Amino acid sequence: MILHAVEAHALTVLQPLAGDDVTVRAGPLRPPASDALTDSALLELCARELRVEPPRDGDFAGARGSARRVVVAEWAADGERSVFTLAPEQLGELQEVESPRGFTARRGDAYTVDDASLRFYRAPAAGADVVARVAGEPARGFFEQRPCSLELALRACALDVSTSDALLVRALAALHQLAARLPNLEALHLEGTDVAARLLRPQLGLHGCERAFESGVYCATATLTMRGLLDLSVVSGDPEAQGTIDDIVYRDTSAGG
Repeated sequence: MILHAVEAHALTVLQPLAGDDVTVRAGPLRPPASDALTDSALLELCARELRVEPPRDGDFAGARGSARRVVVAEWAADGERSVFTLAPEQLGELQEVESPRGFTARRGDAYTVDDASLRFYRAPAAGADVVARVAGEPARGFFEQRPCSLELALRACALDVSTSDALLVRALAALHQLAARLPNLEALHLEGTDVAARLLRPQLGLHGCERAFESGVYCATATLTMRGLLDLSVVSGDPEAQGTIDDIVYRDTSAGG
């Protein structure tokens, strides 16, 4: 689920705020409870809604492309290697290259393609994976890309207002630094399924802030909006068999023929 992928990535900068006096967690927001905050504050992040724009003409099927089985090739960069070659079973139509993982490398600017090899003008940095997505055999299913937006809630709760305000400010500062360079985000893949969802070119911005006092707890909440392109691929088996003409027999039906 894309919502979980967004939360997991945001936690990489929010989790360091945790400590003896701050608990950090992600997921649906729960009612604040004063008895759980006797010695600490609570910071919560919830990616609570995903909205996907419908096709302009309302024709979902018409906006979809044909499905193909996607092969993902990965290499570990060492800072010196600049050529990465696809194996024979990985050959097909090159769709996208990322280096480092999550950041699209532009063909012609960062690399060129020479037969089955990707040739980078500058060797990717050590530790920066190179990921290539290749479209292989046709399949039953569909592929689509549609603009989308997500709503995130960032809430800081404490027994005094100054603590909740200060914690929210620190958390917002961390998220804004993260927003300066957001990677493509990939939803968790469920075993046994051929459904892949990614959020491409995400951008994050602050929508608003509010404060409340509930059940003896002060809460400061920021609402943020993330926009991007939802990339969805659904493969449900082999393509339907297509009828073919094996032979054409001409028969003369004229008189005496």
